Amino acid sequence: MAENELIFRRTLMEDYGVVVTTRFRGVSERAPKDTPLFVTRVVGKGADENKSYGARTLDEALEQHEQLVQKLIRALRAAHR
Repeated sequence: MAENELIFRRTLMEDYGVVVTTRFRGVSERAPKDTPLFVTRVVGKGADENKSYGARTLDEALEQHEQLVQKLIRALRAAHR
């Protein structure tokens, strides 16, 4: 990631090779008004595991981040039992 990106939350799950990052995407005058300003990206070991989720507000993005992390924790724990 570029040095000047605003990252609001990053969760590293090193044992599982997963990183969840929520960052400010930026503003463009030409973008439609419903364009998400915040992006939460889930990056895993495989390319097929990489997913991005958009949110319009910081509060929404942080809530989404927490929900994704909790969902991943449950799934990873179940897979490693």
